[in-house]
Amino acid sequence: MDDTVRRLVALCGIFAESTGRSISTVSRYATGSGETIARLRRGHAITTRRAERALRFLSDNWPEPVEWPADIPRPAVAPDPADEPDLPVPALGDGRDALSVEPLSSN
Repeated sequence: MDDTVRRLVALCGIFAESTGRSISTVSRYATGSGETIARLRRGHAITTRRAERALRFLSDNWPEPVEWPADIPRPAVAPDPADEPDLPVPALGDGRDALSVEPLSSN
């Protein structure tokens, strides 16, 4: 079992125990499938993207006052999209912007 899988399985176990939920329920919340943690325990793999999303879910919803395990790095807080500046829409050079252009016809 690699470190990411070991960490994810451990965090789901702590989360389940401290909230009174089953592992399959926590697995469903964190990964979208109630079987994922059980499959990981049996040696199956998980994509990096899915594992990162699961770790983010657990971090963002970690139960208080339970402390995050010291031996597992906690994901950084995700930036709030509302805090990001509005980016200008690129101009096409003819007075129109890229979002107002009609798609080409297929004729």
